[in-house]
Amino acid sequence: MGNTTSRDFPRVSAERKQRPIHPQPQPRHSRQIPRSLQHVQSKIQPELDSRRQKILRVKKTQSQRMAETLARARLAEYDVRRELQDVRERRLGPKKMPISEITKGTQLSLV
Repeated sequence: MGNTTSRDFPRVSAERKQRPIHPQPQPRHSRQIPRSLQHVQSKIQPELDSRRQKILRVKKTQSQRMAETLARARLAEYDVRRELQDVRERRLGPKKMPISEITKGTQLSLV
């Protein structure tokens, strides 16, 4: 830091001017895999693919099981509520209106 001279500063400012404010993303180069590794990779790739598929299958079946369990619980809850409603209706019985109320003959005034 103490060894900086005045001639270093113009070069730094010139470098800053040349660089864009937002650097462009560098194109990604795919790494070249040596032939010896390609052979090994191709041997284990099918096994990796099959394991990946198995894991995805297990995840799918687990989520399906969870959805089915939730659906069964909802149906059971619905059945219980319906049964409770039926019991309430049976316990209370049909609402019977006394004949005196029916034949009372309340007059409606039509205006």
